[in-house]
Amino acid sequence: MVPNPGGEARLSRGGGTSAQFGGKSQCAKDRRASLACARSLLYWPFSAGFITPVANAAPAPSELPNEASAMAAARKFDKQVKVSALTTEATETIANPNGKMTFIQSLKPERAKCGDKWVPVDTKLRKHSDGLIRPEAAVVDLQFAGAGKDKPLALVAKYGVEVGLTWLEALPEPKVDGAKTTY
Repeated sequence: MVPNPGGEARLSRGGGTSAQFGGKSQCAKDRRASLACARSLLYWPFSAGFITPVANAAPAPSELPNEASAMAAARKFDKQVKVSALTTEATETIANPNGKMTFIQSLKPERAKCGDKWVPVDTKLRKHSDGLIRPEAAVVDLQFAGAGKDKPLALVAKYGVEVGLTWLEALPEPKVDGAKTTY
C-alpha cells in the first residue's frame, strides 16, 4: 500500500491493476490503462517528495568542546556527546538527548592528556630514541634513565614541578618488562 493524499493505491492479485482514490476508480480495467496507472503509482511517491535521500549527512559527534554545543548535538542526533572542556583525568561530563547532563567520576585516573587528546592510561614502559624510558600514557611526566652516567635515574614532573633521583655510578642497560624496569 502506498499512502497518498487522495486515498490508497493497491494492486490486485488477478492480473488486473486498479487504483482507488476516495473510493472512485481512476484506471480503466483494460490491460494498457492498468499498466500505465501502475507505472504512474510507482513513481508517484518520489515525485511528491515523500522519499528524500539523505546525501552526505554529517555523522554525530562523540565529543564537543563546551556544554552548549554538546547539548545541542545530543538533542539533534539523539545521542550522548562528551564535553571535552569538562573532562579530566578522573571525570567526564556527558550531554544527554533528554537535556540533562551526566557527571562520571572515578577514584583513580582513567585517562591522560597526550597533546590535545585524552587517551586511556597506559603504564607500559617503552625505551625511546633519546635513551630514556617512559610510559606510553601517564598522568605525570615520568622518565627513567637508560644506560650511562650523569643522568637522573628517575624524574617525575607535573604542573612544572620536578622531583628526581640521581645515581652516583654508571647505570647498566635496563631491562624493560611491561610497567617495570630493572637495572
